[in-house]
Amino acid sequence: MLRSLFSSALARSSPIASTSRRTLSSTASSSPSPPTPPPGTTAPRKKFHPLSQRSPVSLPIDSPVPRPSRTPPALAPIDTPSAFLRAISAPRRDLTADNALTSLLGEDWAKMWSLESRDFKGAGVGIKERRYVLWCMEKFRQGWDPKHFRKSPKNKKKVRGWGPRVQKGIRVRGERRPGEKAP
Repeated sequence: MLRSLFSSALARSSPIASTSRRTLSSTASSSPSPPTPPPGTTAPRKKFHPLSQRSPVSLPIDSPVPRPSRTPPALAPIDTPSAFLRAISAPRRDLTADNALTSLLGEDWAKMWSLESRDFKGAGVGIKERRYVLWCMEKFRQGWDPKHFRKSPKNKKKVRGWGPRVQKGIRVRGERRPGEKAP
């Protein structure tokens, strides 16, 4: 009897016991509406936590997750992989001449959009070309026109040498080494 009186008195005065009782009762029933802020103030922002928002539909672990189609519709001038390569090629970057790339892409529009980086790597496509083609494919998926995102490769560096000490082949500061031109 003494123990029951003590525990009931403790439960009434302890905020921890009351919150645990509240959380147990709130999980059993529907969640109550949040308290409204006083007039003239705004409610504090609630941080998003991915586990706090439970999905009402739960899929079994073994079922595959349905994925949206990642194949964009073919536009009028760009309807084959070779036309896509011509559209993203720039004057100094001729992608249609790369045999590994053209043989990998083939002529099937849907197959081209299912390729990944490892497929390009396995076919022997170079790193810069591989990254550029995948970047262009993603831009095309998003609805961009290739003439707006097509890029030329970078020009060769004009200033070469040992960093800022040597400019245009002439040492600007520091000690001259054998075979260097005088300023």
